[in-house]
Amino acid sequence: MDELGVKGFDSTAWYGLLGPAGLAPEVVARLTQAMHKAGEDKALQGQLNVTGCDAEFLTPAKTVDKIKADFAKWGRVIKEANIKAE
Repeated sequence: MDELGVKGFDSTAWYGLLGPAGLAPEVVARLTQAMHKAGEDKALQGQLNVTGCDAEFLTPAKTVDKIKADFAKWGRVIKEANIKAE
């Protein structure tokens, strides 16, 4: 985007596993452990790298932080650009 003259543009796509509010802590812990284990799998990492993805495992707390940061960032962009849903 810098090369196109859009300075300071920073955007990435990401995927996450989310569950309903109030999900039992033991279920969250089990899913977190399974996702972490999958994220360490070298074959999976290789497949993701082929597609240009850099896999990064985030804890549930860091995922919440990521969502909040994205909400604040893109909320500001939407407000400043006066973007409206139709």
